[in-house]
Amino acid sequence: YRALLKESPDEITIRLKLADVLSWQKKYDESLAIFGEAVKQNPDDIHLRRKYAFVLIWAGQHEKGAEELKKTLDIAPKTDSGTTGASQDGKSPRKEEGK
Repeated sequence: YRALLKESPDEITIRLKLADVLSWQKKYDESLAIFGEAVKQNPDDIHLRRKYAFVLIWAGQHEKGAEELKKTLDIAPKTDSGTTGASQDGKSPRKEEGK
């Protein structure tokens, strides 16, 4: 991925793949630097922020990771079903559709 970044230094997809690989290699500082910059550039990207949070947790930064996960709940669209897929009455909306 580093070679690809030399050719396309602004390509966010390549940067994020590199950050993933670095986290798998337990090179957390490098991974967090990339993810941290990406989160600054895309603060409402829930998937990205969750990846960042998990790397923080893997790096032993549990409180910071938990804070980032909480932020994703604030970003998530507020709907009747929230983020769990259950309706307000606790029944699965998928079951109701199948009637």
